[in-house]
Amino acid sequence: MDDDLMAFSGGGDTAASPMMEMGDPLDTGAATPVSPMAPAADMTADPMSFAGGYTDPFQGMSTSNDVMGGGGGGMAIPEMTKLREWEEKHQQDLDDASRNEQGQKLGRKQAASAELKTWYETRTTTLSKRSETNRTNEKASEGARAEAMAPGANPWERVVELIDSNVKTADVARDTSRMRALLIQ
Repeated sequence: MDDDLMAFSGGGDTAASPMMEMGDPLDTGAATPVSPMAPAADMTADPMSFAGGYTDPFQGMSTSNDVMGGGGGGMAIPEMTKLREWEEKHQQDLDDASRNEQGQKLGRKQAASAELKTWYETRTTTLSKRSETNRTNEKASEGARAEAMAPGANPWERVVELIDSNVKTADVARDTSRMRALLIQ
């Protein structure tokens, strides 16, 4: 049963195993191990015979790049044809369109920058005017509050000032004239 495990088949010979050809590296016996770096004896004679009889169909061809003419290693530029003329004209048109687009883009960026600058200036002036108006209103409010707190002053006069007595009431709104008259007394 143990003999079958080494041969990987039902009745194989353990001596035909590739591992057995190498030999045991710890064994100092008569079997010499095969070096993996040593060239095979049959490969030195003919390298193509090792590949199963394969022969290169291009073995007589030159490997230099001088086949097309011109020693630059690349293909030579063919003569000017209608297609080549169209390609060059088309490429030039594309380059011109790209330059125009870049110019327009730069113009739009500059216009947007100028517009943003004016917007920020307008915003700054508007904010400064608003803050000045708020400061003025706050001073007036503080003055009115101080007058309302003065001894002998009626605090309800401040409330009356806050109520707009000139407002016309709409038909759907309640009539608040009686309340207004009571507060003014």
